[in-house]
Amino acid sequence: MTKNGIIGLSAGAIIVLGGLTFYTHSAFSSQIEQAIAQNSNDKYTLSIESKEDGLLSSKVQYKLTLDKNVAAQMGTSLPADVEFYVNHDYSSLPLLVDSKFTLDFTQGAGKTFIDAFKSANIEHSATLRTNLLTQSNALDIHVLPAVLEDHAQNVVTIGNLKASFDGDLAFSKGDFAFAFSEMVAQMKQGARFQMKSLTSAGKIDSQSGLTFTRNSVSALEEASFNNEAVLESWSVNHLTAISSSKGFDTDVISGETKLAVQSVKVKNTLLDYLVTDTELDLMVQNLDKASFIELNRISSSAPQLPEILASTEGIINRGFDGKITKLKTTVNDVALDSSGTFEFPAYAGEMNQQMIMMHALQKFSLDYTANLSNNYAEVFPQYAPMIDGLTAQGFAAKDQDGNVSTTIKIKDMAITANDKRIR
Repeated sequence: MTKNGIIGLSAGAIIVLGGLTFYTHSAFSSQIEQAIAQNSNDKYTLSIESKEDGLLSSKVQYKLTLDKNVAAQMGTSLPADVEFYVNHDYSSLPLLVDSKFTLDFTQGAGKTFIDAFKSANIEHSATLRTNLLTQSNALDIHVLPAVLEDHAQNVVTIGNLKASFDGDLAFSKGDFAFAFSEMVAQMKQGARFQMKSLTSAGKIDSQSGLTFTRNSVSALEEASFNNEAVLESWSVNHLTAISSSKGFDTDVISGETKLAVQSVKVKNTLLDYLVTDTELDLMVQNLDKASFIELNRISSSAPQLPEILASTEGIINRGFDGKITKLKTTVNDVALDSSGTFEFPAYAGEMNQQMIMMHALQKFSLDYTANLSNNYAEVFPQYAPMIDGLTAQGFAAKDQDGNVSTTIKIKDMAITANDKRIR
């Protein structure tokens, strides 16, 4: 290739890349405006307060307004609408846009928050890389450790926070991760709250306007509260939650939740409980997908009972079932181990609250087995006469070691315990 050919090719490449950069910048700006128009509703509004456009970069400030009336419907009283201001700086490369977001602490709710403390601004940032070629977003959020002290000398120490999302342009499909190292709140009156290592990660998806979690794993190392002035304390240690959903490619969906907690301790002047080795594995399946999506859609707008019934018509018409694969725990060394299945059969009648309740009473079925360790009388003597009385009447059975077990069944409006009819 000649020298002129090389120069011509290089010039052509520069022109093409420059054109792609201008296209990227204008396309991204257009997408922002479209997203704002599509996502504002009667609960909150998002608007552009100001915008400065450069050749390949822009500075934008957004205002997010939360309606006080919607907050009141959800049980939170606010004197006025809540306004957040977010600053957005972005620059463009061919088919790529690099963004940086920061919450504005000089006005709105951000200023109200900062004014409540003696400390300075919280250092934080959210960076976003948008790829228009692959139609994807890569978001990273980082909040640096900070110490906040209010004017009443209550001190809150915030640890490191990181969050990320890698997925589509609408943030409706992709992988997410969240990690918060710690938080300590020390009240002047003596109360103290501490949280250590809260994490979550998983995959989200969407369908027909519903964004759902296909799978996620969340974990909490420790959370505790102590107030010696009123002799009250509680703590949670090593909590793990695993959730998954499936069937969104069919007419019915299912969801499963697995929960494990190493220990929970509650103590005050009336209670003193240590709950250990708790495990729960619950699955609900065969839910009508279209009705579930509709119920989720209206649930965010404080619906009335007739609206809820209307949205669940498909679920009730189809029916659903589930199983408690495992529910076990130990309370003050008394062990409970149980499992079971349940079913809500299909209902084809009028969508009337009383008739649906009657159908549930007549057709709902349950088969549930529970086992209680033999030390219940020693640890909880106040409940021993009742449990021993049920055993004497045949509603439960004891083995040779004194462990108690029963199977509760609900079928055709009959309720039995240990195969003996209760009702």
